[in-house]
Amino acid sequence: MSTVTYLGADTPYDIASPGLDPTLAAVVPTRSREAMAPEEFDRAQRAFERLPASHREAIALSRGYGWSHAEIARRMGRSEGAVRNLVYRG
Repeated sequence: MSTVTYLGADTPYDIASPGLDPTLAAVVPTRSREAMAPEEFDRAQRAFERLPASHREAIALSRGYGWSHAEIARRMGRSEGAVRNLVYRG
């Protein structure tokens, strides 16, 4: 297991988990969320909630539901490049 710096704290991150995005690990409900300190989860949740609605929607559809950027772009009426920016700059 390696460690990834997330929101100013060191968070264990299992690099064997394919597709797991360490920047969203605390936002998407998983078994690993149960192991996180409640304060860290709360801090991540507050940061996610401060994002603009379009960023939250794109991130949730991409990371939480596994939608492709093309699918999200069609739903949101944006280009794939715009969606990619929303997800990665979120």
